Amino acid sequence: MTAFFTLKTMNRIIAVSLILAGLSLTSVRYKLNRTGKYAGVLIEHGQIYQALAVAEYWYECFPAHTYLGHALGRTYLAAGDLKSAIATLETVCENGFNSFAVYHLGLAYENAFEWEKAVSQYQRILDYSTSFPMAETGISRVKAMQVIRRLNSETPAAIQRDLPVMAKTVSHLLEMDPDNAAAIEARLVITYLLRNRPLLESLIAEGQAGGEIWLGLDTIRENLESERFGPANDAIEVLKSRSAGSPAFLIQLYHLLTDSKPEDPSIRSRFSMTRAEILLAGRNPDKALEILRDARILDPENTEILELLTHLEQMTAAQGVRGE
Repeated sequence: MTAFFTLKTMNRIIAVSLILAGLSLTSVRYKLNRTGKYAGVLIEHGQIYQALAVAEYWYECFPAHTYLGHALGRTYLAAGDLKSAIATLETVCENGFNSFAVYHLGLAYENAFEWEKAVSQYQRILDYSTSFPMAETGISRVKAMQVIRRLNSETPAAIQRDLPVMAKTVSHLLEMDPDNAAAIEARLVITYLLRNRPLLESLIAEGQAGGEIWLGLDTIRENLESERFGPANDAIEVLKSRSAGSPAFLIQLYHLLTDSKPEDPSIRSRFSMTRAEILLAGRNPDKALEILRDARILDPENTEILELLTHLEQMTAAQGVRGE
């Protein structure tokens, strides 16, 4: 028996036996739907691996059952297995239209940064249904993240001309979904880049979370442009701890420090260290090494630079040995 039947085959035999034992097809479908719902309840209570065990077992028995397939795909998504989630949900959606399965496929694409595919799935739902708020907010969320990606990937000078249009886009997205976190962050970044300090102050007065660090960065920019490098450096150290590692904040801070050339070697090396730390946070050790080596030449007595440089060189060398 073992030589001829896999576990999957045995599971299917057991499932078919339930039907032969007297359960009607309607009863079996009801039980399978209940199983799918049970997996969803487990997910909502954080019992991801229990949900995965249930959904995988029964989907193996009934691979054509779309409700179970949706439950399994949703469970993979909750577990962070995006590849399996996408593969399962694509199969389910090919076998028939289910708004929630399509939504979770869009969400899986979104989490995998396949944003065009995500928008396509969300729009597919809206083409079929006149009202599906989760799909509408999904499109809004993805569009806001696309704005953030551009803000983070291009220099301020490169996008300066497009900032007013981007601001209008973000305002529209926030009208659709005021809680859109990506759009909220994009508005703060754009407001900072447009040098609209009154609006930043207004947003802070309205209770906008995160507004203070962008107002602080605007103050740092003013200090750097006025060559008040000491106060700027002090403010940077405070804001770095308060920014909670915001990529957008760190990227804009990096651009500021790159354009700043203080004559004092100690301040200049301090700025170089901050830039290197930002690059390391962004997983760019090669560029960080280059900056630290230049800073070491500029300020050879700085023990902090020496310590960070030595650590990074050792780490890079160890990775090279493992790669061989």
